[in-house]
Amino acid sequence: IPFEDARAAVLRIIAHTGVWPDAIKAVASWLYFDAQKNKPDQVSRVRALFDELMPDDPVDRVVVYTYGWPADLHDPDSRYDRSPGAKHDFEYSTREAAKLAPAIAKDSKMLDRTLDALCVNDGKNVFGFARELARSLHDPVAAFKRAVEYLNDKPTPANRQLFGGLIAGTDDRNSEAARECGRLALQ
Repeated sequence: IPFEDARAAVLRIIAHTGVWPDAIKAVASWLYFDAQKNKPDQVSRVRALFDELMPDDPVDRVVVYTYGWPADLHDPDSRYDRSPGAKHDFEYSTREAAKLAPAIAKDSKMLDRTLDALCVNDGKNVFGFARELARSLHDPVAAFKRAVEYLNDKPTPANRQLFGGLIAGTDDRNSEAARECGRLALQ
């Protein structure tokens, strides 16, 4: 499929459904594993597509970064090194999500949207972000309580990574506050 046709199809889907983490992951994987085998102009176009697909909204970015396992989303500027003893970065998405935590912690609307989005999603890489979020919050117990409240409206199971990360980050600051979060979770 010619690149422009594939790009157009992906953009049509996103216009209809919104952020598509699997597409972003696929583009990043191509850049990581296949860019070295392709011409620089093709790599530049695919890299630009990655930027085009990555949402600007911090909450949507967190959802993308925490969507899969930590090694599922590669740094779009890194390339796979096949040489023996090469160091591979499997924490890119965890780091990028954690970088967004302080800004989200300062904005109550973004915080509420983030807690609502992550409380029941099936993200496998939420723990590190949630821990950093709790470390950044003025009142992590209130945020934990809010996340538990969001569960009341959801028919699916809680994302344990979110709640475990919030407790761990709270415990880094105040063990009694972390115990309060544990009590809230048990209720």
